[in-house]
Amino acid sequence: MNHGTFAGSGIKARFLFLLVLLTLLAYAPVRHADYIQDDHLAVEENSIVQRGDLAEIFSTDYWAGASGSDKSLYRPVTILSYAMERAVTGSPSAPVSHGINLFLHILAAIMLAAAADRFGFSPAAGMVAALLFAVHPLHTESVAGVVGRAEILSALFSFMALWAFSKNTRHSVWLAALCLFLALGSKESAVALLPLLVYLQWRREDRPLTIANRFAPLALAFLLHMILRIEALEALLVVQSPHPLDNPLIAAEGGVRLFTGLGLLARYVFLLFAPFNLSADYSGTVIPLENGLFSILPLAGLILLGLLLAGAAFPLLKRRPADSRSHRIALACLLFLMPYLVIGNLLVQIGTIFAERLMYLPSAGFCLLAGLFLSELPYGNSPSPGQPLLSRARLGGAILLLVLGGYALGTYARCTAWQNDETLFNAVLAAYPDSPRSNFIVAKIEADRVFEEARGLPRADLPDRLGRPLALLDHAVTVVPDYSVAWNEKGLIQARLGNHPEAIALFRKTLEISPRFPRARLNLAIALGLAGRKQEAIRSVRKATLEAPDAHKPWAQLGHLLVDTGRPREAAAAYRRAVALGRDDLIPRLQNIERTLN
Repeated sequence: MNHGTFAGSGIKARFLFLLVLLTLLAYAPVRHADYIQDDHLAVEENSIVQRGDLAEIFSTDYWAGASGSDKSLYRPVTILSYAMERAVTGSPSAPVSHGINLFLHILAAIMLAAAADRFGFSPAAGMVAALLFAVHPLHTESVAGVVGRAEILSALFSFMALWAFSKNTRHSVWLAALCLFLALGSKESAVALLPLLVYLQWRREDRPLTIANRFAPLALAFLLHMILRIEALEALLVVQSPHPLDNPLIAAEGGVRLFTGLGLLARYVFLLFAPFNLSADYSGTVIPLENGLFSILPLAGLILLGLLLAGAAFPLLKRRPADSRSHRIALACLLFLMPYLVIGNLLVQIGTIFAERLMYLPSAGFCLLAGLFLSELPYGNSPSPGQPLLSRARLGGAILLLVLGGYALGTYARCTAWQNDETLFNAVLAAYPDSPRSNFIVAKIEADRVFEEARGLPRADLPDRLGRPLALLDHAVTVVPDYSVAWNEKGLIQARLGNHPEAIALFRKTLEISPRFPRARLNLAIALGLAGRKQEAIRSVRKATLEAPDAHKPWAQLGHLLVDTGRPREAAAAYRRAVALGRDDLIPRLQNIERTLN
C-alpha cells in the first residue's frame, strides 16, 4: 500500500477543509432547529444544568435535575457540558446547543482519522473513514438531538484515548486515562473502550512491568469513575427497567430475544450501508420480534456476527505482525463489535429495542473498514492485468464521491425533519405509520394547537378540527392497546370539549392499564368534580397525592374540592402543602381561608 500518497501537509489541510465544509453543509438545517423531546428535560429545563454546581453534577444521576424516573444512568461529563454552555449563554439557547454538538461531531471525525493513523491505517484510509463518519445520515439523531451529545462526547474521548494510548509515552498514557474517565462519564457504552485498549497493548511485546505501568493509570481512572458512579446511584449495578413499549424484548422469551437481537444487528448494518427510512422512534411493534433463527434477518445477523468475530480473532490466532493488514481489520471489527455488544440487545436488554443514535460509536468501526476498502481499491500493491493503477484510482475516487454525496444529501434531508417535535414525529409517521409514540406525540401537539387557536372563539367546529388528533390516538391504542398515555390524552381532549362522562370513562380505562398513574388520577378527579361528583373526586385526588406526594397539582386540586364541599380547615392544610411545593399563586387564597378560620 502506498502510505505516502496522502501524507503531505497540503493534502491534510485540504482534507480538513473538505471534512468541515461537507459536514457544515450536510447539517446546515439544524441552525434553525429547536430543542426536541428529551432536550427539553435534560437541557432546557434541567435545574442542575442551570445551577452548574460541579459537586452536584458528579454526585447525582443523569435525570436528577429533570425529575426523571430512570435512576440507572450516570453521565456527569455530558451534564457538565450543558452546564458550561449555560454559564456562557445565561439562558437556554437551542442554536448554541446545536452548534456545540456540530463542533464536537467534527472534532470526533478528525480524531477518528488521527487514531486511525496511530493504528497503522494509511492516511487515505483514515481520511476516507473520517469523511464517511462526518456525513453519515445514521448520525443525524446524535448530532441534531442535543441529548445526543452523550454519544458524541463518549466517542470523541474514546478516539482520543485510543490515539493517546498508541503513542506509548508516559504522558500519553496518563492522557489516555483522563480520556477514559471522560468517556465513561459521558455515556455508559464507553466501557467498550477497555477491551480495545487491551488489544492495542497485546499488539506490543512489552515486559510485564511495562504493561503494568501502562495500565495502572487506566485502572485508576476506571476505579475513580466507579466510585463516583456508586456514590451517585447508591448501587454497584443499576439495571434499566424499560417499558415494554420501548423495548418489547424484556417481555419476550429467551429464544425470541436472541433471534430478534441477531436480527437487530442485520438491521443496523443494512442502515450503515443504505440509510433509508430512518426514524427517531422505533417503539411498539415497529421492530417485529423474530421467532426463529432461519428467518432472513436473524440468519443474516448470525453470519455478520461470525464475520466480525472472525475478523477480530484472525490475527490473534495466526500471530500476524502488529503492522499487518489483518490487525487493522481486526481493530476495525473490534471498534464496531465491542460497543455494539453493549447496545445491541444481544447480551443484555437496554432501554430501547432500536435507536440510530446508539450506532454513533460502533459505526466508527464500519467507517474504518470502508476506508480500508475504498483506499486500497485505488492504491493496491500492484494493478491486476488489464486494469491500470490510474483506472483503479478513478474507480475508487468515483465510488467515494458518490457515497459521500449521497450520505451528505441524506443527512441534509434528515436535518430538515429535526426542526421541532412536530416536524420530527410527522417524519416518523411518514416512515412508520404504526409508531405508537409518534401517533401520540403528533396528536397531542395538534390537539393543543386546536384548543389554543380556539381560545375565546366559538367552539362548535372543535370536534371536526380534532378529527386527526383523535384518529391518531385511536390508531396508537389499536397498535398498542395498553398504551396508557394515549388513553389519558383521549380523556383530556374529551374533558376539554366538555364531554365529562366520556372523559371519566377514558381516565378510568387509563387507570385500569396503569393503576399508579398520578396524572391520570388527577385528571379523573378534575373530570369528576366538573361532573358534580365531588366526593368521588376527593377520593381520586387523595390517591394522587399518595402516589405523587411531591407534586403540587394534586394538593392544589384537593384544596379546591375541599373548599367546594365546605371543609375549609382541611382545604387550608392541602393549600399549605401545595404552597410548600411551589404554588405561590395559592398564597392569597390560603390567607383568605385562614382569616375565616380565625
